Amino acid sequence: MTTHADTANVTRGVCEAVPCPGSDIRMPKPPVTHSSQHRQLSPARELQTSRGTLPSPSENSFAPSGLDEARRLGLVEDLGETSATGRLPWVIAAGVAVILLPALLVLICPLRWFPGVGDCAVSVNDRAVELDTAEAETAASVAARSVRLKRRLPTVVTAIARAVDISETDARVVATALTGRASHAFTCVHGGGDDEMSEKLGPAGLTARADRARRDLERAFGPQKLGGFAPGGVTSGHMPGSAHYEGRAVDAFFRPVNERNRTKGWAVAQYLVAHADRLAVETVIYDGRIWTARRAGAGWRSYRPDTSRRSAEAAAILEHLDHVHVDVAD
Repeated sequence: MTTHADTANVTRGVCEAVPCPGSDIRMPKPPVTHSSQHRQLSPARELQTSRGTLPSPSENSFAPSGLDEARRLGLVEDLGETSATGRLPWVIAAGVAVILLPALLVLICPLRWFPGVGDCAVSVNDRAVELDTAEAETAASVAARSVRLKRRLPTVVTAIARAVDISETDARVVATALTGRASHAFTCVHGGGDDEMSEKLGPAGLTARADRARRDLERAFGPQKLGGFAPGGVTSGHMPGSAHYEGRAVDAFFRPVNERNRTKGWAVAQYLVAHADRLAVETVIYDGRIWTARRAGAGWRSYRPDTSRRSAEAAAILEHLDHVHVDVAD
């Protein structure tokens, strides 16, 4: 038979595990020890406790001295989001720099400063070939001789493949451009001049550099119809600010304007770009296109001067449809 005392004992045992509603029996709370209090502290306060510097509950745990100490001990991440927020602008700036730096270097630096990038490039019918400056000069000289001797394209291809040591497939691309069969297809990222040369006009009315370019052109292609200079210099007949007035420019004429002469003109124009480094070429203009050493990375750009209220003949001259213009560094 269960007595009242037995029922009380059972009830006490149950209520010690789970508090019973309406019961006056309560599970006694364990005494608070230093170890349990220590486990409830944040890492920073735990560290201060171990060093005997635990502030009283009324003190601010994140006072400047506590924050500095936590930072010194590498606990700054435990103190809130202030650190991450402070680093955010630097993270964004670093990301932007990583994205923009390569593009900036390409704009500022010549492409030949980058490993694996050729000085010159040829693109014909979606096939591209890269050459260094020496290879470009050799190929252009072979092509110029072939134009002068009126060689057929297969002969030029074989000659360039052997001279530059490239495949005949690549040589065909190069030969097609350098013989003028493909317009504005050959470009380089060199040119201009750093060495000092006399700016005094020579007997032909050209500076030393310009006269060198003139002689080189005729040596490569044979006698040419040249103009834009005269003994003592020229003072009229060209656009304001033209290099012709300084004796730094030569024009090679290909008249009348037709497909045959256009091909010859492009052979000369692209030859000058290939040799722009050696001849200190600054600008080549032909057939509505312009190449400049200063913006060589952009290749051949459109050249469209104002020809309004001009005759067809005058417009052809201004657009350089009938002649190749080349000017050299001063």
